[in-house]
Amino acid sequence: MEQLIHELEGLGFYKYTELQSVEMTKAESVETGYLYVDVTQSDHMADSEDLAEGGVKDFLESISPFLDRQGVSIKSVEEDFNIGGAYSVSVDGEKFMMYTQEELEAEEIWELTTRRAFSMINSLLKRADSSERIYFLYGGNDTRAIFLTPEMYEVISQSPVIDNHEKPNAVE
Repeated sequence: MEQLIHELEGLGFYKYTELQSVEMTKAESVETGYLYVDVTQSDHMADSEDLAEGGVKDFLESISPFLDRQGVSIKSVEEDFNIGGAYSVSVDGEKFMMYTQEELEAEEIWELTTRRAFSMINSLLKRADSSERIYFLYGGNDTRAIFLTPEMYEVISQSPVIDNHEKPNAVE
């Protein structure tokens, strides 16, 4: 685990962690096996049920300080959510479909909404020329949004010291 932490540190994993907290954070990760300690600012709650039930706007607001640091300046977010109907989110006038009426009736909308919301966020990060991307960890009511660079994601994904359940998943 210490080798992995050292490699991630070289990739900037602790760049948002206050300098006086880095060593304690690394020690906590070694002890618990969980890399995304809160002070790294890479880990955010993203309950898939909440997202699918009209919570994407609230989620965007909760991660807005991180997005602002990445150059993603969101001026307006509008939701078109009707219980039993389609769900879309408009960011600065650009519409993103979370799910259609047909998908609501035929798909697992919790995961679908999470993937589409994260894909939307990744497109905003790309446009801002941020090196960060959003990945998801776990699922369902325990979904976590993890911000990493693609290089960090690759290192973690390939690491034999991280249990597969603790490795984040990419979204298309």
